[in-house]
Amino acid sequence: WVIPLWLGVVLVSPWCAFMAWRFPVRSGRLVRTLLAHLFGAAMFVALHLGLVNAFHHLMALSHGFPNGPRLLHAYVFYIGMEMSVYAAIVVVVMLLEARREAAERTLAAARLERGLAAARLELLQAQIRPHFLFNTLNALAVLARRGDGAAVDRAIGDLGELLRATFDAPGQQ
Repeated sequence: WVIPLWLGVVLVSPWCAFMAWRFPVRSGRLVRTLLAHLFGAAMFVALHLGLVNAFHHLMALSHGFPNGPRLLHAYVFYIGMEMSVYAAIVVVVMLLEARREAAERTLAAARLERGLAAARLELLQAQIRPHFLFNTLNALAVLARRGDGAAVDRAIGDLGELLRATFDAPGQQ
């Protein structure tokens, strides 16, 4: 008696998952969602009990397939327990979905944070380069005023190489 009962739960549980994905709990839709899940639970009970009764009939565990009044009695008798099984499956699916969405949001936030850090670095580099260039030109002017032509030539050559290397660096277009 127990194996068909739990086998039926396994076979009908995709219905619960479908209902959980189709009608998630969101603000502003609470009444609609609750009504949909009440219908979903009633369908779960009907499908599950129908499977269990069919299995028992096929295995000759019961005498004849139950008629209308016996089916209704079984439905009413088991509805509370069956609806709680439906609710448990739906809650687990919704919790797993919420966990997946939270992981996606965390990943998106990390990507945004990485992009923000890269943008800040580029901005800082753009601010540092002109500052460095002006300081270098000022140092060259001081060397030229002192009359140290050889030092000025070396500094201009080094500055040219540095600027070439900076502009040729990948990602620095």
